[in-house]
Amino acid sequence: MLCPCVVRLVGFRQPGMIFDRIYLIQALILLLFPLGLFFGKWVSLRQYSSSAVADEFSLARSWATIPALWVDPLRAYLGTLLLNDENFAVRLPVGAKGDLIHEKLFLTVGVLALALMVQMFAVRNPEDDDTLLAPVGFTIGMIFALIAMPAVAVLTTVVAVASVAAFRSWHAFFLGAVVAVVGTGFLLMRGEKSMLGAVVLLLVEPVLICVVVRREFVIPVRRRPN
Repeated sequence: MLCPCVVRLVGFRQPGMIFDRIYLIQALILLLFPLGLFFGKWVSLRQYSSSAVADEFSLARSWATIPALWVDPLRAYLGTLLLNDENFAVRLPVGAKGDLIHEKLFLTVGVLALALMVQMFAVRNPEDDDTLLAPVGFTIGMIFALIAMPAVAVLTTVVAVASVAAFRSWHAFFLGAVVAVVGTGFLLMRGEKSMLGAVVLLLVEPVLICVVVRREFVIPVRRRPN
């Protein structure tokens, strides 16, 4: 028996959720399009230890020269906003509560979880097949779209980036973000516990996938000139 939200998605319009086909297609394209298709031969994939070596380009400078990395958080933000905001792809009737709200949240989390997996697995590292792309920019855009309080979203991002520098690991980005959401989000946004719980699940997902498939995170950096 199909999940109610899947039935509504197939029918596009039911007494509960209302799906706007145009916005939904736009959201899916933005979220599921692999970032790696924008990489050229001038981009290589490196683990944190490789990208932080003293004779390499500065990581920040390297990122600044790859246009796709600037586009990634923006498209993730717009795609998540189109999918999650009640005025776009998935709308609820006035006064909706209970099961309908949970069904929409389930649908949103399911699509975003799939999108994260697509970003991680769609990029192959020819130098090391035992790696996965760390969806850092994508995750930042997703955080800002899902967390209603900008201050919490900014703090979460700052803590996540600081965790990378402190622990020298891309896993720390996602785990640091989890700590920030749990420590500040649940304190300042007590009325949004379901959404914050969904954000935590999505942040933990990349780390769990890496552990299960036994691969390491890599990020795109500009190749050094010969």
